[in-house]
Amino acid sequence: MCGTSQATPAVAGVVALLIEEFNRTYRHTPLPSTLKAILINTAVDLENPGPDYKVGYGKVNASKAAYYIHNSFSRKIN
Repeated sequence: MCGTSQATPAVAGVVALLIEEFNRTYRHTPLPSTLKAILINTAVDLENPGPDYKVGYGKVNASKAAYYIHNSFSRKIN
């Protein structure tokens, strides 16, 4: 099985894990736009460079997105 019907639950699970990582690292919930930007910028481009009608931005890379959250933002010290 493939397609958006199979991709949607997988991406939803990845987003849940990214929210958890963001909460653990920065102690607040990220904006949806922040998560979208992280997913877009860490995706594996599958075909033509950039987004296209067939594969969008590409394949979600959960480990790269989590690494980006954990290491790329400046941390606020309380």
